[in-house]
Amino acid sequence: MNEIFIQQYDLQPRIEAVVSGNGTAVDLTDTTGVVFTFRSRYSGTASTVTGGFISKVSGMVFVDLTGTFSNTVSPYWGTFKLYFQSGKNRSFPNDGSFVPFEVVSGIL
Repeated sequence: MNEIFIQQYDLQPRIEAVVSGNGTAVDLTDTTGVVFTFRSRYSGTASTVTGGFISKVSGMVFVDLTGTFSNTVSPYWGTFKLYFQSGKNRSFPNDGSFVPFEVVSGIL
């Protein structure tokens, strides 16, 4: 996934991703929820934001930027955690990579 750049204090664009396993989109029809967990690459403190589904069949998820999400200038790593009806959870990406994004300082 390409790195996303977000201007400090902006709450757009939302972060979108296609959840995939072995290069194929995962059918999320039996999921009950999605959470995006992220942390600065320089800090061990993680934050979470409730996400949503664009298309469960196509494995498309999103997270809207809310509140103080973009207040701190830093590069970040994130993951989407999916909750399944079976009670099992699964994080994506799950290949050792993360969703990269960076909050950048702008001209204010």
